[in-house]
Amino acid sequence: MKSLILICFILTTISSFTYVNGFEATSNGNIQIKVSGLKNKSGQLGILIFTSKEGFPSDWQKAYKQILIPVTGDKAEYTFTGLPYGKYAVSVMHDENKNKKLDTNFIGIPKEGYGVSNNATGSMGPPKFEDAAFNLDRDIISADIKVNY
Repeated sequence: MKSLILICFILTTISSFTYVNGFEATSNGNIQIKVSGLKNKSGQLGILIFTSKEGFPSDWQKAYKQILIPVTGDKAEYTFTGLPYGKYAVSVMHDENKNKKLDTNFIGIPKEGYGVSNNATGSMGPPKFEDAAFNLDRDIISADIKVNY
């Protein structure tokens, strides 16, 4: 009887460690980024994935994942795979001159295309992480982003 109680206790304890933030800790999914509205085929598309507001939407050094892909038309797609379930926000920029940054004018207004998940917009500044955030809670989630110029 003591053995049975001990086994039940161990199984209950182990199962409680497999959940984090309401999701199974061992669960992974994919985020498929679908970008539309690119105005030309020049340059590259920078895609950043964030797991918190730190650095969102433009600090690539604070991004959870980042990639640069060539622009080949007015649309682009990329899928990040094997991401742990949780909260994410995505930002994109059309780096037309391939200098790996979003060029702005003298008052900070972007001169190149940009966009974020949920097509969130900011007022008097960039969009907020919370407005662009979504939950990855299944095998694949699609984030459709329209580029603004």
